[in-house]
Amino acid sequence: MKKNRGFTFIEIIIIIAIIGAITTLVVLAINPTKQLQKARDGKRKSDLAILKQVLEDWYNDKGCYPKPYQIGYGYEVGGTWYDNPDPTGTNNGGIMKNVSISFMCGSEPSSPSLSPYLSPLPCSPNHSKIKYKTTDYVYQVLSGEVGCPQQYKIYTGLENVLDPVISNLGCIAGSCGPEPAYGYNYGVSSPQSTLNQAATLYCCYVNPGVCNVCGQSTMECESSGVCLSTVYTSAQDCCTAHPGGCPQ
Repeated sequence: MKKNRGFTFIEIIIIIAIIGAITTLVVLAINPTKQLQKARDGKRKSDLAILKQVLEDWYNDKGCYPKPYQIGYGYEVGGTWYDNPDPTGTNNGGIMKNVSISFMCGSEPSSPSLSPYLSPLPCSPNHSKIKYKTTDYVYQVLSGEVGCPQQYKIYTGLENVLDPVISNLGCIAGSCGPEPAYGYNYGVSSPQSTLNQAATLYCCYVNPGVCNVCGQSTMECESSGVCLSTVYTSAQDCCTAHPGGCPQ
């Protein structure tokens, strides 16, 4: 009778190696990190699209867009954070009534409600009150219209910086947002408004030597050609990132 031959140790090792290689290829093809980023970015886009529609309904009923205290859970002045002191609006915003920029997240206790238009307000998928500048939805109106805003802008940051919508909006390198810091690469605005965009971007040129003494002149990093590396919204940020000069 012929005996069935089992796998040898070498054959088992080869099979394990093949399975490992296939698993690696599958993981790389799926790229779970990128898929999660896309899912979070999808929520950001959906949230802002919903807000855009809701705010038009609000405007059609009231003749003004929401005041920042009516939509944001807090604001910043001079680098100091303040919670919304009047989320119910009973005191006309209190000390927040003249604020033109607020941060949105409906899960925060100090967040107002846009009921019956929208409740609760959406919250960015990676919301962190500690890092509100880079994670939250930012609502901005003109400083001269805080009493009855006639236009608005809402900003956020997409994790997939290669998303073509970013360049379509003119927001590469976080060059959109409230001036002068900017810092966001995605947003929506009222029909009669556009997103704030940095007028000039900065980077290290591909041509060697153009930005080698970055700290001595802010204009040596001004972008007018092909960038060698990251694009920045200010010459100071570019120089800070390359204190010894740009790569050769």
